[in-house]
Amino acid sequence: MLGPIGRLGIRNSVRATRDMVRGGGPAGIRLLGVGPPEGILAPTCELDLEIPLRNGGTTRLSPGVPIPPPAAWAYRAGKAGLAIRERLR
Repeated sequence: MLGPIGRLGIRNSVRATRDMVRGGGPAGIRLLGVGPPEGILAPTCELDLEIPLRNGGTTRLSPGVPIPPPAAWAYRAGKAGLAIRERLR
């Protein structure tokens, strides 16, 4: 049972949330990066967040966020077009 929980990132999300509560709550959120879309029918992308806490510490969180399928397809088409153009040079 712990295998799927670890793979889905639930354990890491719970730990990050617990650290935020123990640290007095978040003082803000900083977006560090956005991952490429994953999945065909229900695409998601991973956000890398850094959350400064009120007690001075920080915690990191990487949730998967759903995105509209046309946006994911456009990203993939653009990436494929770029790869083709690079090969032709």
